[in-house]
Amino acid sequence: MSTSFTEEFKDQKINSMIEDLLILEKEISNVKEAIVSAIHEVPGALDSCVNERLREILTVGEDIEKDFNEHRASLDGLKENAKHEITKHFSLVLGDLKNDLKSLTETYRQEIKKTKPISTGKVIAYCFTTVLGLSAICSSSAYFILEARHESELAKFGTGMVELSSLTEKAINLVPKNQQQDFKQKYDSIMKSER
Repeated sequence: MSTSFTEEFKDQKINSMIEDLLILEKEISNVKEAIVSAIHEVPGALDSCVNERLREILTVGEDIEKDFNEHRASLDGLKENAKHEITKHFSLVLGDLKNDLKSLTETYRQEIKKTKPISTGKVIAYCFTTVLGLSAICSSSAYFILEARHESELAKFGTGMVELSSLTEKAINLVPKNQQQDFKQKYDSIMKSER
């Protein structure tokens, strides 16, 4: 009886092990199915996560584009305002130049009536002085307008203005002595005027 008890115990043990093995196989199958299911769910989860991130990126991109367009419009307005101001300034400068030229021409006509006819050389000297004076004024105006944008180029231009200024002073010295003072005063007022 002892053998049968042992055999029975062994059989029971084997049956228990077989049941445990079957349960284990079933759990492995369930785990396998859960893993396969999870793997199938991963692309969908990743897709929704990526789509959400893409939506956020597109929203930020749209905000950036909107801000960019607003700032561009603002800059365009500033640009138009600057153009208007520069045009206005040049109009004033040209008006002043026109008035100065009229005044100089009138002075010249009065001088012609008062004095004897002058030589061609003197007329050329007067014209040359006037042109140089106007060139110096235009050069000064251009220098101040372009200074902010073309600083290095304007350094070269400034030396040219200085040379024009000294050339104008030399041309004034070629004019007869009795008229030099008038031209020097006119030249000094042109060079010292603030626009």
